[in-house]
Amino acid sequence: MATSQIVSGPGGLTTRIPVGWPAKVRKGGTDAQATDPKTPSSFLRYGGSPSPAGPLVDVMRDAEHDFSETYPGYQLIALEPGNWHAHESVTWEFEFDTAGGRKHVASIYWRAGSDDYVLYASSLLTNWPTMKTIYTTAYNATTP
Repeated sequence: MATSQIVSGPGGLTTRIPVGWPAKVRKGGTDAQATDPKTPSSFLRYGGSPSPAGPLVDVMRDAEHDFSETYPGYQLIALEPGNWHAHESVTWEFEFDTAGGRKHVASIYWRAGSDDYVLYASSLLTNWPTMKTIYTTAYNATTP
């Protein structure tokens, strides 16, 4: 990404987003969304909130199941537990169909202390190569 800026999100998360991408906290207050003003179908979501009960991987498997039942053409690419920055984590990557075209999503969810955090990138599949670079920059800069 040519030019990026450090931003803060709900739950004390910090990350990098492209300069010029407006960001606002979404309804519910648990994450913010930074949207590409030139391609509004491309965006990053980031934030944190108190952890729900149960292991993170189980929480994410439930979310994946609910998403797969709701969105047409859903295809799971990866839902993998792991360890990210010394925190329990789950990476979730998938595609689904929208009226505007097929979307690709890459995300990581992690648990730090009693909070769960997310970094989520979404774009039309045709824009994914550019969005992947933006996601990688954010991924490498995100804390906690």
